[in-house]
Amino acid sequence: MTKTELNELLVNTDKKFDYSQHDLLVHLTCVYENDEEDFEVTFAVPVQWLIDYIKREWNEDWDFEKIQKWLQKEYVSEESEGILDSAIEENKIAFWIIS
Repeated sequence: MTKTELNELLVNTDKKFDYSQHDLLVHLTCVYENDEEDFEVTFAVPVQWLIDYIKREWNEDWDFEKIQKWLQKEYVSEESEGILDSAIEENKIAFWIIS
């Protein structure tokens, strides 16, 4: 995926995000490397959505404390591509920065 393609997906997602919920957010980073360019996207999703995603996709029962510990001590950006893809599909991207 190119930077332009990703930005187009994110712009459309941002329009559908429900800011009225005032969810607690967490930010993650995803690195893209392809033949044309290398870039990084930092994005934010609701913490509860991330917990639900992990329960659903990784078949593990996580809570806020476990997610916080994982983010602080174990998380690496390589784990974020699937999270980002699902968050885009489910309109759960609160904000993003592509650099």
